[in-house]
Amino acid sequence: MPFFSLFGGGARDITSFAINGVPATINGTTINLTLPCDGILTDLVASFSTTGERVEVRGVKQVNGVTHNDFSNPVVYTVFSKKGSSKSYSVYVAVANFTEKAITHFSINGVSATFIGNSISLILPYGSELSPLTATFNTTGREVTVESVAQISGETQNDFSHQLTYTVEACDGSTQDYSVTVTVASSDAKAITAFAINGIPAIGIPASIDGATISLTLHCGTDRSHLIATFAADSPNVRLTVRYRRAEKPRTTLAHRKYTLLRQRMVRL
Repeated sequence: MPFFSLFGGGARDITSFAINGVPATINGTTINLTLPCDGILTDLVASFSTTGERVEVRGVKQVNGVTHNDFSNPVVYTVFSKKGSSKSYSVYVAVANFTEKAITHFSINGVSATFIGNSISLILPYGSELSPLTATFNTTGREVTVESVAQISGETQNDFSHQLTYTVEACDGSTQDYSVTVTVASSDAKAITAFAINGIPAIGIPASIDGATISLTLHCGTDRSHLIATFAADSPNVRLTVRYRRAEKPRTTLAHRKYTLLRQRMVRL
């Protein structure tokens, strides 16, 4: 079952960052992101998650998925905590080389695919229909086609009842083919493969899944009584079972016992 925790008032991290659906790599306070070879850096909108109270760029408050910035040069995002402390992140956005033509991410209905070389495979929950389906993908090339039909991530529908070939064209005109195979899980499959909170429509807060335990940390001040979970599972039937833990009695330290005894004596006096 999921366990939730909250960041303290001094939290001031950027936990995820993306532009045009392309996720960034966060290493310490450095954020790197590479757009397709025909990308433009001058007017871009970033989607991000933060544990802080607000985020600013050059003194301008940043609104997730709304605020425009020029990423021609590194951009410094400053995150402020509720306590007033801050942390700065340097964001570097580059455009892929004109020869690059890779698919870097592929998913359907929130289920991420597995890559082995130029082969992409994906297993949908038991009972899923394979047509029509819409794929979401990231690429370093300028165009992606299936049987000469241009593909738009998150929009174009295809019949995945048979293997499809996705062709990526680089800015120099060269191409790379990817074979995509989508199957349906067996009737006895019952695993949750991905889980996030408040993941619609912006980037959510991803959880870590370890066996049958899902752990997730929310932003400081989040009301945990009204949350929306987005998840992917091998089965179409997911049921929520709430289990309550018996509250543990606070530990009584020696100092606490002495203080209690002293207070009782003072009352008697």
